[in-house]
Amino acid sequence: MHFGRVADEKGLDLSLPHPGKRTEGFLKLPHEGRGLIYCGAPIWSCKDWSGTVYPTKARPSEYLRHYAKHYPTVELNSSFYSIPTPDQVRRLW
Repeated sequence: MHFGRVADEKGLDLSLPHPGKRTEGFLKLPHEGRGLIYCGAPIWSCKDWSGTVYPTKARPSEYLRHYAKHYPTVELNSSFYSIPTPDQVRRLW
C-alpha cells in the first residue's frame, strides 16, 4: 500500500470503531449547531469512485450530485490559490 492508496477499495472497511462511554455522552448533549464535524473528501470528482460513490454509468458532470448524496461537505481548496470573487461563488449555486 502506498500512503493514502489501496489496491482495491471495494472491500475496504472504513467504519469507525464503537465510541467509548465518554464520547457517547458527549454526542447526546444538545449541540445547537456547535461542535459538529462534517466529513468529506478533498475532491469530489474521482473516476476511480465509479461503482462506489457514483453509479457505474455516471458522467463526470453528474459526479458532484452523486457525491453529495453520501457526504455533507467537500474541501474547496481553491482559496489557497486565490480568493474567489463574489461572481465565482454565485456560479457555484
